[in-house]
Amino acid sequence: MVEAYGVFEGGGVKGIALVGALARIQKENHRIQFKGYGGTSAGAVVAALSAVGYPASDEHARNMWKAGEPAPDLLTVMTHLNYQKTFLDGNDKNPLEKILEIDRQLRPNLDVLANDVSTLWQQIKNCSGSLNPFPYVRLVSSIRGKMEEHKDRIKAIVEAWRLFQLIKSRKGIYGTVSFTEWIQNTLSQGPSAPAKVTFGNILQKSKINLKVVTTSLQERNARTYGPEKWPEKSVADAVRQSMSIPFFFHPCSDNDDYLVDGGIVSNFPTWVFDEDRKIDNAPVIGFRLIPDQDTDAKELANQDPPFGRFGAYAASVFNTILEGAQNVQTDTSRNVGMIEIKTPKKITAYRFDLSEEDRKELYQRGYETADNALNDKYFRQAVRL
Repeated sequence: MVEAYGVFEGGGVKGIALVGALARIQKENHRIQFKGYGGTSAGAVVAALSAVGYPASDEHARNMWKAGEPAPDLLTVMTHLNYQKTFLDGNDKNPLEKILEIDRQLRPNLDVLANDVSTLWQQIKNCSGSLNPFPYVRLVSSIRGKMEEHKDRIKAIVEAWRLFQLIKSRKGIYGTVSFTEWIQNTLSQGPSAPAKVTFGNILQKSKINLKVVTTSLQERNARTYGPEKWPEKSVADAVRQSMSIPFFFHPCSDNDDYLVDGGIVSNFPTWVFDEDRKIDNAPVIGFRLIPDQDTDAKELANQDPPFGRFGAYAASVFNTILEGAQNVQTDTSRNVGMIEIKTPKKITAYRFDLSEEDRKELYQRGYETADNALNDKYFRQAVRL
């Protein structure tokens, strides 16, 4: 029997693929047992829920499950999760969609809007001091006509200003009230959850070592929560910090510091158990998400160039924040069995409107990738199977 640590990469909604891979590995429970879980962002969600006893998949329990009851496994949790309600506090569009929509409204004929504003301003100056009512009548008519003509662009300008004010005042567009309530409730209903879900209590009750990675803006480095240094830390609070994507969500404050998405510094933290492994020499199974460059080539070719418009440029910046770190991080830890799951390029980390088919595809890709890994000699050597 091999005792191993499981480490999960961050990837937003693509985290369902992590569940699929974990489900396949857990089928080998006669050969592999996890003694700890770690992760960043979406990976932190999977790690935390696994640490309180949720199996990745329990088909028998799932068939007996009824809505309103605690979910029997992670697959049920992720399948029935309303991402928009939970992550966007009920809003129907994520920030990137809002930015792209504003750009689509403003960019076409923006010079026409500027010229019309200039013309109206000239009319206003011409009317100034005039006792003749007709120029005023024409001015009011012109203003009404131009407002109707440019109503969509005016709405876009108002929305852009609203987003700017939200980011300026709260340092993020969305709050995390819904997510915090969801993760707290889901953790507390875990099969082996302690009465108070802290890192220390999980280790004491279940002998599971849980690590969650966030980013400290003051320290400009990763902050790792675990039972050694943070035994009384709320797991829900740590996970909430780890998934706080900059500018998407309000950051978490800690005195003079702000804590945000752990993926900014380390999206795939295979190193979190290095100190523990100096003692037990246990292997790590790394669950990683990588874009499948071969999928949806035709669809991607028909999209706008990534920097052709401001909205597309902003989307590219967000994509780099959310997904770019995984392309430059390399695994330097010893004895890491890698499960690299290729996810469809069309499913980005922030796509909160996942269809049932998308969720099934992600789960299946994870499951099949792990199945292949179990037959790979390098993976078996790393994990010591």
